Amino acid sequence: MNTIESFVKRIKVVVMFFKLMEVKITHVIIPVFLNLLEVSVEVGGLFLLVPLAKGVISNNYSFVNKYPILKNIVTLYPEFFQNSDFANVNMLILLVSVIFMLHLIKLFFHAAAVLYNSYYDPILELNIKKLIFNKALGFGQLFFDRNSQAYIRRTIHLSSSTLSLLSLLRNIIGSILQIAGRFVVLVSISWQLSLCTFIVFPILYFSSTAFIHKMQQISNKLIDLRYELNQYVFNILACFPLIKINCQEEQMKNKYFAMNNNIRKLRFKTSVISSFLNSIEEIMILTALISIIVFAAFFLKGKQGAEISRFIVFFYIARQTLPIVNIFNIARKKIAVIKPSLIRILELLDDNNKHFVSEGSLKLQGLKKDIEFKGLDFFYIPNNLVLKNVNFTIEKGKMTALVGPTGAGKTTLVKLLVRFYECPPGSIMLDGVDIRNFTLKSLMSHIAFVSQRIWLFNDTLRNNIIFGLDREVSDQELMDAVKKVRLYDFIMALPEKFETIIGDAGVRLSGGQRQCITIARALLKNAEIIILDEATSSLDTHTEQIIHEAIDEATIGRTAIVIAHRISTIKNADKVVVIENGCVLEEGPVAELLEKRGKFYEYWEAQNFNDQKIMI
Repeated sequence: MNTIESFVKRIKVVVMFFKLMEVKITHVIIPVFLNLLEVSVEVGGLFLLVPLAKGVISNNYSFVNKYPILKNIVTLYPEFFQNSDFANVNMLILLVSVIFMLHLIKLFFHAAAVLYNSYYDPILELNIKKLIFNKALGFGQLFFDRNSQAYIRRTIHLSSSTLSLLSLLRNIIGSILQIAGRFVVLVSISWQLSLCTFIVFPILYFSSTAFIHKMQQISNKLIDLRYELNQYVFNILACFPLIKINCQEEQMKNKYFAMNNNIRKLRFKTSVISSFLNSIEEIMILTALISIIVFAAFFLKGKQGAEISRFIVFFYIARQTLPIVNIFNIARKKIAVIKPSLIRILELLDDNNKHFVSEGSLKLQGLKKDIEFKGLDFFYIPNNLVLKNVNFTIEKGKMTALVGPTGAGKTTLVKLLVRFYECPPGSIMLDGVDIRNFTLKSLMSHIAFVSQRIWLFNDTLRNNIIFGLDREVSDQELMDAVKKVRLYDFIMALPEKFETIIGDAGVRLSGGQRQCITIARALLKNAEIIILDEATSSLDTHTEQIIHEAIDEATIGRTAIVIAHRISTIKNADKVVVIENGCVLEEGPVAELLEKRGKFYEYWEAQNFNDQKIMI
């Protein structure tokens, strides 16, 4: 019962992957039909081998009339095949020619099936890659917070394994057709020898089970080790300066070599098991062939040359067929290797723990009144609240500053507003409407977000600045934006100007230049809501003052949410919200909070004192 349940489960998994790949019935039927034609033609050719061998041995081809096609040809040209002095030679040429022609036709159908598969297989592989990639882009930010980037890359890489399933299915069906056709020929020659030939394969099938199970275990470990290696390499490249400054190159190399060596050992084990299985298969095939010869020696004792010719043909066809019969063991080995990959793809495609951010069907037409946080609670880790009963309002067209120590929850608030994470129902309202009711696209079209973490592609300056805009940006508009953030002179001094490649995460730029690019990007978006999360933290004091002038200009008449590490930069804010330990401690205009002499006043005084110390 367990075996049947396991088989049914595997079939369901295979069917599921075929659906994911958008495999149509024609993708299986057409190759199978071509294989059927190929086998039919091949069987016809194999049937003709018996009279060919018989005629060569006995030098007599009178029996040809038993075969309708050959009989028709002989009847059409009697002077050539019956009345000629070279009748036997001509008959031999006819038989060889027909067999050769049938083989050419067989090759044509085989090539047609291969070409069909070669055309559609990359399309089917692309379908599963698109599915995985689209699915991954829909995951919530919390999923990426908890999983390495190497996890997604590994799964996309493993997607080619799904194509192996389809190829394997085609090979099995094609092999079954070939075996069935050849079995008919073999049985027609001798059912006793046929029984002797095929009885060995149940033994072969069950004797290989333990080895195939071991191969699956090793394949599972190999995938995990390769994932760990990819993640390790990614970490090394991402933290390369840290490694250099701590002189850890030797340690990194040693660990890298050790991980690769473990992979090498597992691959060697796989090769050993595979080689051992191949040896068993070869022994079984050899045993079957020897059994045929031994059995035939008794069976053909005292027989005429015609019977010997039948045995020769039987032995030839059996020798070709026996490796094909082994397709079932080959399939089991391949499934053992690709099954771990399929499991990991299914894990990624499963919706559990992907932290999707829900969206509604309403399109945000624009903010009319305010953004309201109502009793907002949020946690990254269960039972560890980052935000606790947060209540305050951000009015349209005004600047609201969020102030508080590191880890207070300020950045989490704005990330919930831009829908990086799912928020509780009714906790964030736009003009009295739950933010969850709006489509993500319409919501984000009204928001420009400059994060303290800088996101840049290994691409040109131009493409990084205009990224995300759904409109054409003129050169003049681009230049005006970079002038506002004081990047114009720097860019114009570059040989390739806006077409300069900035490297991974903008590594060829300074920290301040990278931050200026993200600010220019936000200015070009021209959104009615602008969020600045410590947007000038990487700038020196002089540049920061200049950039703030551009930001002040850009936020006029817009709803601005500013998180600032320097209290002095938010002195023009219409409202300040002080947050500490995930709670709102106080809120109000700057002057009112200073007069109140509460937590904001402490921050203000402490920073003013530090600034005076620096000036001294």
